[in-house]
This record gives sequence, C-alpha cells and structure tokens, in this order.
Amino acid sequence: MNKNTNIQLLAALFVLVSLVNSQSTGPTKNGLTIDSLSLSRTILNASSSLSQSTTISMTIEYTGLISSLFSGSFNSPNGAKVWISQNNFFNRTDHTANVQLCVALDDIFSCDLYDHDSIDCAYEISFSTSDTKEKIIFENEILTSSFPNSVLTVVQNNLPPAINGFVINVHPDGPLVSFEFDVSVYEIGLREISIKVYNGSGDSVFLSLSETPPTSNGLYYLEYLISPEKTGTDYYVDKLNVVDLNGNFIELSTGQIQQKFSISTFTVSKSSTPKYTTLFSYTDDSLPDNVTSSTYTTLTFNITLNSYLFPIYAAYSSLSFCTKYYHNSTFLTLYCTIPPNQAEDFYYIQWKSINSYINQKAFFNYYYQNDVTTEPILSSVEYSVKTINQLDPFYIEMNMTFATYGSYLDYISLIKIFNPDDLSGNLIQYGSNITEGVLSASFLLDTTKANLTQYLAFIRDTKGDYGEKVFKGPVTTPKYISPDLELEIQFGSDVFDFTNGTIAQVPFTVTTTTQNADQLTKFAIIYDDIHSMNIGDLSYYDIYGGLIASNLTHSTYSSWISMRYDDIPEHFTGGDFSIKLQYPGAKDSLYYYSTTCMTIIPPVAQPTIVTSLQMTPSGPVIDSTANEFINIVFQTKGSNVNYANVVFYQSQLQQSELDSIEFPCIVETPYSYDSLVAEYTCAIPIATLPSQTVFFYLKLGINNIDTPIYNYILQSSSLPSYFTIQGPQDNGLVPTIQQFQTSVTNNTLYINYNIINPTNYLLSHVKFNLFNRAVPATGDIDYDFKINQLTVIGIQLNGTTAINLCDLEGFTFEYIGNFGVYMSIDSPIPGVVWDFPYEILVDMDSNKQQFPNDIVCDYAGPRVVDFGVENPQFYDTTSGSVNVTLTFTITDDISGFSLLQGSIRSNTPDAYYFLDFNVLDSHLVSGNKNNGIYQYIFTLPQYSNATYVVSIISVLDQAFNERLYTSQNSLFLSNAYTLEAFSSVANPNTPSIQSITDTQESNANNLVITLSDAIEVSVYVTLDTYSETPFIGLTQVSPNTYQYNNFQNLNIISGVYYFSVCLEYSLTMKCLSPLDLEQLGLLNSLNIYTPNN
Repeated sequence: MNKNTNIQLLAALFVLVSLVNSQSTGPTKNGLTIDSLSLSRTILNASSSLSQSTTISMTIEYTGLISSLFSGSFNSPNGAKVWISQNNFFNRTDHTANVQLCVALDDIFSCDLYDHDSIDCAYEISFSTSDTKEKIIFENEILTSSFPNSVLTVVQNNLPPAINGFVINVHPDGPLVSFEFDVSVYEIGLREISIKVYNGSGDSVFLSLSETPPTSNGLYYLEYLISPEKTGTDYYVDKLNVVDLNGNFIELSTGQIQQKFSISTFTVSKSSTPKYTTLFSYTDDSLPDNVTSSTYTTLTFNITLNSYLFPIYAAYSSLSFCTKYYHNSTFLTLYCTIPPNQAEDFYYIQWKSINSYINQKAFFNYYYQNDVTTEPILSSVEYSVKTINQLDPFYIEMNMTFATYGSYLDYISLIKIFNPDDLSGNLIQYGSNITEGVLSASFLLDTTKANLTQYLAFIRDTKGDYGEKVFKGPVTTPKYISPDLELEIQFGSDVFDFTNGTIAQVPFTVTTTTQNADQLTKFAIIYDDIHSMNIGDLSYYDIYGGLIASNLTHSTYSSWISMRYDDIPEHFTGGDFSIKLQYPGAKDSLYYYSTTCMTIIPPVAQPTIVTSLQMTPSGPVIDSTANEFINIVFQTKGSNVNYANVVFYQSQLQQSELDSIEFPCIVETPYSYDSLVAEYTCAIPIATLPSQTVFFYLKLGINNIDTPIYNYILQSSSLPSYFTIQGPQDNGLVPTIQQFQTSVTNNTLYINYNIINPTNYLLSHVKFNLFNRAVPATGDIDYDFKINQLTVIGIQLNGTTAINLCDLEGFTFEYIGNFGVYMSIDSPIPGVVWDFPYEILVDMDSNKQQFPNDIVCDYAGPRVVDFGVENPQFYDTTSGSVNVTLTFTITDDISGFSLLQGSIRSNTPDAYYFLDFNVLDSHLVSGNKNNGIYQYIFTLPQYSNATYVVSIISVLDQAFNERLYTSQNSLFLSNAYTLEAFSSVANPNTPSIQSITDTQESNANNLVITLSDAIEVSVYVTLDTYSETPFIGLTQVSPNTYQYNNFQNLNIISGVYYFSVCLEYSLTMKCLSPLDLEQLGLLNSLNIYTPNN
C-alpha cells in the first residue's frame, strides 16, 4: 500500500471519528474545542526490547482561523515535549482540522516511570495562537474525563536478570582466563556484566566490565590475560553483577556463586619470566630550571632498560616530541628539542614504559621564558570586491598584512562588530613558522549573516598574545530575503528494515514554496536530539543538492535517509523513534516531524559460529626466523559478516595504554544469504618476532556490529586458539647509521644513507620523518597532542631516497625552509622503535640539513579571469539543434590548469534544467596551461525553449589545488553568462517511462528503462546523493531502451537503494522521485550486492 493510500484512509478515519463525536462536544478553552481524542496504544511497555510509541489523533474546532494555531505540544509531566506544527494538521477547513502526532516513549523519558511497575502519564496538550497571542492548555484531568480511553499508562518489568550458567576456563597453554555467562533478561536488553576478582593475598586484581556486550551465540563472555608474575597463581571471584537497560540487576557474592555454580576460584600456572618492580632507570643531567625562547634547546636523558622487551613510548615535551637513540638494546639516549618563540609558562617532559603489569612514567617540569611582550599586529586588509550590494553568497578573498614579535603566527579570526556571529569557522591557521608577511584567505560570505562594512579582527601568536583591530571593509548592503519558506516532507516509508541487510534506506521528497526567493540551503534530519541522520545534501544552489524540479516559487527535492545498523545510538536496539527537521527558516530552526514515528526493525537474532579455522603453518610452535606470515583461514555460518579481524590479547594494563594489535582479514568467499556462509583469510606478519605465546580471538562485523568470537569459543569448538613463536635471541645490538647526507634539487629532497643491521632480526623498512622544527607539535599533551610531521617509508636499509616535497601530502607552506629530518625503524619487538634523531643526523650531514627557503610548490588554485557565451546569445532551435560555444580564460601560477566544473541551469516554468559540465585542459584553444583560453561546445537540442544561466562551480590545477565559485562569483566575471533558446514550435514528443526492470545474474544488477517513444533523450538515475557518481547515465541499447549494469563498481556497500529517474530532452529535465515511481507502479529500488562491502 503506498503512502498516498495511507493518507487517504487516515483522512477517512478522521472524518468517521469526527462524525461519531459530533453529538458530544469535548472540552473547550478560549474558543478551542477538542471534539475527539484517541490513542493508538494506551499502554506502553518501557521494558520492551523494541522502543514503543503511541499515535494521538484529535479532531479540533476553533472559533478563530485554524491557520492561527501555529504550534502546539504534547507535554509530559517531567517537562519533555513533543511538538505539534501545521504539518500535523489534516483535512483543514477555516475552523476545523484533524491533528495527528506520534509520541515515542523515549521522547518523554518513559514519563518518569523510575522504579514503579506502572504509572499513568499525566500529559497535557497545548496550542499557541498567533491571533490572540495566548497559550491554550488542556490539562490531563480535563482530557481523561472527557475521553476515558485517552489514559496513557507506562509499564515496565522490574524483574532482575537471571544468571542461568557461569563457567570459568583457564587456557591450558597460558594465563588467559575466560568467563562464560548464560543470562536471561526479561524483555529489555542487557546493559552490562561486571565481575570482581581477587588473588590469594586478598588484593583486587581487576574489576572487569562489559557494557552492552554483543553476543554471537546467545552467551556472554569476559576474557583477560593475567600476569601471574605480579598477582600470583590463585584467584577467586568476589562479585558478579548483571544489569539490564531498565537498571534491574542481580549481584552474586563468592558464596552464592559457589553454591549455585560450584565454582568461584581458579588457578593459573606459575610464570617462568622474572618479576620486575621497575622497568627503567635514568639520569637527567641536562635538565635546566629555565628554557629561553630565543633559541632551540636540546635536553637529553640517558635511560637504562631492565629488559630489551620494554618499550619507551609517549615520549613528549609539552611543546615538542622526543626521539630515542639506542646505543644497545637496553641503553638509549632520549633527545627532546624545545623550539623558540613559544608562550611563557610551565611545561613538562614525559615518557613511559610498560609490560603486562607495570606502567612506569618519568615526568619533569621546566619553565619556558619568553621576555618579548609586544603583541602581534594586523596592519592592513585588501579585498577582492569594493562594495557588496545585496549579493547572493559568494567567495570573497582577503589579503592581510601582519607581523609577530618573539613568536610565530597562530591564527587570525574575523568577527563582525556589534554582532556575536563569529567568522572563525574561516579561521586562518598555519603551522606557525610565519613571523610576518601577507596571508590570503578565501571564505564563503553570506550577507544575510555576516557584514564586512565594519568588523573586528583578532590575531594570536604562538606566545599566546592577542592583537585586535577594527577594520572598515567593503560597504555591505545585505540582501534582504523575506523569510517565507514553507516546507512539506513526504516519506516513502517509515520503516528501516534490517531483516536481510546491513543498510536500510527510506526515500523522501521535500517540497518548498516561497514568493520571496527564500530557497532551501541546508536541511538535516535529527534523531534522539543529538544524531544527524545520513541524508543526501539538499540545497537549491548545489548541483548535487537533490533538486529535481523548480520554477523559482515551487521546488522539489528528492533524497534518502541511509542507515546502517551500527549507526543506532547506544542502548537503542530498535523500535519506534521520532525525528526532527532542521533547516534555515524553520521556527527556531528546529522542530519535530511528529506526524508519525519512524521504526527500526533490527536484524533477526541468529547465532553466528565459526565452523572451521586453519592456520598455516599449523603450529602451535612456529619459527619466526623461517616464516614471514601466519595465514589464518576461517569460515562462518549464520548472520552476515561484513568484515573480520584477528586480535591479539594483551593485559588490561596494555589494553589501556597501547594500540590494539589486530590484523584485517579479506573476504575469500562472500556471504551468501542462501547458505549463510562466508569465508575469510588473514595474513599475520611474524618475521623474526621474539619468542612469545600469542592468544587471539576473532572480531567479526556481524551486521556491521563489532562482535568477538572469543578465545574460549574457539577452544570449545576444538579450533586453534593460540600459537607459540620461536624467535631469535636478542644479541644486545641495535641498528646503527654509518652515513647520512642530504641535498635539495628542483624541489626534490635527496637522502643518501647507510644503516647497518647487526641484530638477529629481519629489518627492511626505514621511515624518513620530516617535521616542522618551529612548531613540531600542537595541542595539549594529555588530550589533542599532534605531531607536525610527514613520513615517507623506504624499503631498503641503504641507498638514496628521493622525496618530491611538492608532491608530499601535507607539505604545506610553513614547512619550507623550516623542516628537519629524523629516521626510524620499527622493531619486531612490540612497541620498540629505533630512532636516529635529528640531533644525531644533523652532525653527520655535511649539509647540516640546511634546506633552502626558495622551494617553490603550488599551493594556489587556478583562477578564471573571464568567461562567457560566444555571440550570438540568442539561438533559434525551431528547425534543429544548435551548437553553443562557451569560452573561458584561465590562469594558474605553477602547475597549470586541469579541470573546470560548471553548471547550466534553467528555472523557466516547464523547462527545468540543472546539470553540470566539465572543461578539461585538452579544451585549450590558445595560450598554455598557465595562461590560456579554453572552449567548451555543447548542443541545444531542437525545441529547446528557455533562458539558461552558465555558472562556474570550481576550478582545479594539476597539483589538485581547488578554487571554489558560486553563481554570484560567476556574475563578477562575465557579462555573457546567459543564453536564450527559443522555438516557435513546441516539442511534439514528451518522453514517458513505460517500464523499469532489474535482473540479477551472478549478483550483478542490470537496470533497464524502456520509454514509450523513440525520441532524442538522455536517461539518468541517481542513487544516494553522497555517492561518488550521483548522476548515472544509462546507455541507449535500442531506440527507446536504456540500460546500466555497473553498479558493483560504485564503491557502495551492499543493500537496498532507492533511485530517481531523470529524462533530459530539449535541454529540459523531467525527474521522477522514488515516490513518484511507486505511484506509477514502477520499480523504484535496487538490491545491490558488492562482494567486499
């Protein structure tokens, strides 16, 4: 049943309800009467695993105009509201209307049910009027006395979870302990499982917690790698706690666990490794009390490790990073160089080391002194326009002259004076090696929101000082738009069904109406008050903004909500929820779309098991000096597995401090919905790993949700669950560098080097790290610390490496003349990195890493100097098609022009057209790529009859620098940006779609669209507007038949996708949304399968 049929039935139901209640008038307040009130559900269960809702239907009468009831709300006693707007009104007359709204239980926070078994929700319904400026409230007592069946009761389950089974398992080959739980939760889902474990000495070993634990087989697991060196071999479980999503819980003590499950203790084998109380010692003879800002200051620390297996990591100063120079496998020098021109303050240096049970940290304070107190200044600003008189949004360019003292530039921010709106979204930020000069900035200026007639500019430097100045910019006369945008939205469905897929889509159309050019520029759909749903861009001005029809007054947009099951917020497993619409022009820019609720149908709970797992070599003992990889191949059966990883276990301490050790797997046999089987293969590099025993588990993306296949599950299935590496012995030696020489020629950095490897480990890769010496790091050391460095990987330990600096991603202007190089090698020992610090290399280099300041890289995008339609600008298409020539003059400073993207648009009634075109460097007709004239020729088909506007969207150079344009920017550049096509005869042939079919062979879609007539037409389909190819052109295979069969190469994940169809003829676009296609009885969606997604 389609959406329109649903609405018609709903309207009929409202009329019937109105007739039934017409003889018994409901409550009246201030001229407003509620004649009828009903709830689709009068009892909502807060314990349901799927969130519930109720639909409220009302018939109202008002002595004033119904249109003056501009808002209303359903009010929960706890203050939560579900808003009512004119979108909720149906079958309106001047004084009567039917009102419908959906109230999801989550919207009213279960009406403050708390720990009660049930509660009658004492809701109110209110309306606000625009004519009398009053708020009319119908209290709950009035509503329920007038309509006894309108009582809303919220109930919940207060039964705690039940623990049916509990198993403790210690791996026979090491200290990996597994806890298995068989838990029953009544109706609602599980929030957490926690367990507290003590050792034989009564010391707390760990409090383990798993929040909203996933399950692959209906059972739940906690697994931990224990360190018997520190905590011993004997352990007991003190407390076991299970909590559901309603807060109901069960807690078992040691005695209760023993009594019920006959197990509460476990023992692991004694460790053969020595017990350490510390990991390193050090000397800090170089640490001064004060560091001055006038020069670079290098601090060094000599560190002695108690074992070659202990890494040094997180070695930072607050203003920089530190590098490690190993003299041998257990002795190293830490180099920390502090840059000049920073803010005066207290800072610190730190580093850490870790094993499975100790995390040792060294920490040193120092004072950074900067005696310069002169503030940075902005002296002048130049603009790309002289005046701004009622212009549409456009990109403005500004050149700002600045100077800093005893510091570098941090950022510049522009703020509108007398207005809190901040343009700092266009903040100009650099890596801060710039001391003075001219900076260019470009940003989108919307005069309805920002005014440059007079504004305040801030400048901040790296020593933390601010300067500010009021500037007079181009006199700005804002473009006045009377806000009259009206918007209607229609959904093709209200259900996201994940029963047979990991992605679900709901198509929708948005129709706007405006008499004052108040067009839609942004649109968002929000759920649970926080999360924005993944929808295609909707914008009147964007070529990919979903616009399918417009005549300036009325515009129609088509888009889709795309949801993956892992997008769902925490603790929400499915069911009903409400949404909000957000767009400029809406009252307060945010309101509920509460007519109906959306519904999520979660994937069917289906056990997923690993049916086979094979390792090559088979192990369990594997020689890492003779094997570079362990290959693991496994097969799953059950739910769809979208991705897989092999994960190594670490201790709890290591998990909290170090990156997870995991290896991605690739699909060997794609998932089949028939056999429910998928097969993956995983390659784990082990070359010369030191001796160790590795326990692992599989992390599967079951329906895109991370779901572990725990080690105990593998053990229980008699599958491999560990392997033991037999590796080389440490000989105490480390790699040494014998030669290092740098030079720069034609923007290319050459590094000649020779590294000797006297270790027993196989080493082949070396990293060349280019870092910003002036500001080597930014952010807070404990939060958003970021090292400003770029890394290039070499594949040999000696030779010459050439690095094209201008092609190195991230090599921005602030690196030029101010970068240094250090090298590093990742050791096979986990966490250990052998660095060759800058301070060592610069002394070996006869060039002393003195890199030139005149490196010339291309950082600026090309510029369109002029463009237009070649004469004539009027074209008669009555007798046939006509070619039109567009000419563009384009300059670029260094690499040369590459690509221009433009658009051709018509909003002439009955001749809507909006498509893009591309001008390539091959379209050059005179000059060269740095200063040339390009021509693009397109055809006006016969019977074209409209005014067309040519605009530039963007231009790109050979170095991929981009300059953006709007239609207003295009007007600055041309007096010939329009062309007039006219035909004295109307097109006698209007295409229409006869049929749409999709056939699948070997999981490949073949979409065929057949038209009613064989006429000159181009056919496009559009999928999700976030797709890399939003407009997909179909190939004509017969006079009236078009097809496309290459969906599998569109880089989209498997799922059901809705589509629109656009027919282009006589330079007119006729587009049908998925909802239009459904109403015509035509296919409007594709089930696309891509093997690795």
